[in-house]
Amino acid sequence: MRVIGVGDNVFDAYLNLGIAYPGGNAVNCAVNAARLGVEAAYCGALADDSWGEVMLASLRSESVDISLCTRAENGTTKLVKETREREERAFLGVDTGSAWTAFPKLGAEATTDIKAADVVFASCNGKVESQLPLFDGHKGILSFDFGEKAKYRTEEYFGKVLPHIDLAQFSMQGASNSEIREFLDRWQFAKRNIAVLITRGTMDPVFSFRGKEVMGEAAKTSGAVDTMGAGDAFATAFVLDLCRHGWRHGEAPGTDDQIHDALVEAGEHAARMCRLEGAFGHPYRWRRTIHAVIFDMDGVLVESEPYYVQQLIDTAARHGKTFSEEQIDSIYGSSDEHQLNLLCEVTGEDRAAVEREYNESFYEHPLDYSKVVIPGTKELLAYLHDSKVRVAVASSSHLADIRRALSQCGLARYVDVVASGFDECHAAKPDPAVYNLALERLDTSPGEALIVEDSTYGIQAGVAAGADVLCLRKPHGNVDRTGAFLEFDSHDQILRYLDAVLHPSDRSL
Repeated sequence: MRVIGVGDNVFDAYLNLGIAYPGGNAVNCAVNAARLGVEAAYCGALADDSWGEVMLASLRSESVDISLCTRAENGTTKLVKETREREERAFLGVDTGSAWTAFPKLGAEATTDIKAADVVFASCNGKVESQLPLFDGHKGILSFDFGEKAKYRTEEYFGKVLPHIDLAQFSMQGASNSEIREFLDRWQFAKRNIAVLITRGTMDPVFSFRGKEVMGEAAKTSGAVDTMGAGDAFATAFVLDLCRHGWRHGEAPGTDDQIHDALVEAGEHAARMCRLEGAFGHPYRWRRTIHAVIFDMDGVLVESEPYYVQQLIDTAARHGKTFSEEQIDSIYGSSDEHQLNLLCEVTGEDRAAVEREYNESFYEHPLDYSKVVIPGTKELLAYLHDSKVRVAVASSSHLADIRRALSQCGLARYVDVVASGFDECHAAKPDPAVYNLALERLDTSPGEALIVEDSTYGIQAGVAAGADVLCLRKPHGNVDRTGAFLEFDSHDQILRYLDAVLHPSDRSL
């Protein structure tokens, strides 16, 4: 199943907290779809200001396809200004900046992709009304959120939208059952063959199709941290559940039981999402000061781990043994101790003998780190150095190997601090000792530092040290990225994100 969110993107900026959260209906629906395990994409215009770069990083971290997006050159991102005291939010206004692009004109390729999607989410805030006719003939469900404002509930506006959609969503907080029936009858959704989903805040949601209504159950909001985006989470889960049961364009959405079950599942999903800050997390602290960035070495600065893995595989092969795929995955980001213990387990040989054989192989064929430096590493470290941000390398490797790698790759001049978990902490990740040591030597608090990691153990160590962890994703290794603050596919992406954080666009917030 492929889901596409079509429309604008915004940040909800809490001015009193100095924290903003990415969102917007189309973005929220795409992210929720990805979290529900389906292929998801976002189609919209991303400004090339610092806010747009953070939005891009957030979408990428949620595994949302951004290939349908355009970048608005010299554009500005839409900000919804608010304050928040505990659970109470106060709306202050909308700031679109000097060059906001609501929604780009769609090309043939994007239009074809959208028409082929199983589900498309759009809304009144996305400013896509004029292009909805392009989607006529779509095979899947086109869901449109009309929000809560009266200006989007007129004959003129409905005339632009309803002929092209399958599901109309409305927010009618506090509306009684009789008020809802009056609303449905007034606009004759049944005669238009339009399904309608109405959410009512803490009251039970209502679904209507061809004059028949099904009541759901209100989301359990106990333990809620933030209800931002709850309606989008609810609608996404509801539509996806019905589509999994076969709902398609031009067909009935399902039986009463299927619809009721979908409403219940949607409420449960929305409740889970309400336990996150913002619509789906990823806070952007635009006033934040970053004094240091700490890098893991193997897999982050140099692609050395495949070399180490191959050395272990070759050593085991000389004994007629092989590693399982799960065992190989566990090697990435692990300590020498773990690797040697694993080698003993696989070969069944004495630890001292195996360690001697492995070390002899390693020193007979030493790794030239300059040949495995990850593209963009030097540019990233040089940028941080020029930006007066201190740089540390904290690795479970031997101190001599760290220094040799930095020297061979021409990176030593950009690094202020080096810390070895093996030689100086006698502890391997996920123990945070090596990161704590690096922070101490940098004389920097965890809140003023970022850590760049690529492995399960490394991410766990960085989180335990109290810093935000940027994860560099790799095609190899089964990495649990739980706890990572954001995820990236290259150093170039990390550099652009750090530039946005270090040099935020001036919006007079």
